[in-house]
Amino acid sequence: MLVAGADGFAIQLFDVLKQVHPNEEFVFFDNVSADREKKFLGKFSILHSDDEAKKYLKEKDSRFVLGIGRSAHRKMSAEKFSAMG
Repeated sequence: MLVAGADGFAIQLFDVLKQVHPNEEFVFFDNVSADREKKFLGKFSILHSDDEAKKYLKEKDSRFVLGIGRSAHRKMSAEKFSAMG
């Protein structure tokens, strides 16, 4: 499952997701912070481009959840990721 976001709200959301889906494979998306770590919380892959996210959604898992706190960015991201896959 792709989690759009890799910061504050995504961390809070991930705490719930890993309890509900303990065996799930998670991948995170962050196209804002170029200097971010290669792994989210030192363990999970972070995709940094729309092309990477689109490929993941089409080839691996079409599910995504929004881990973005700001409502204006959430709406825009929901539309973008829905169109991707």
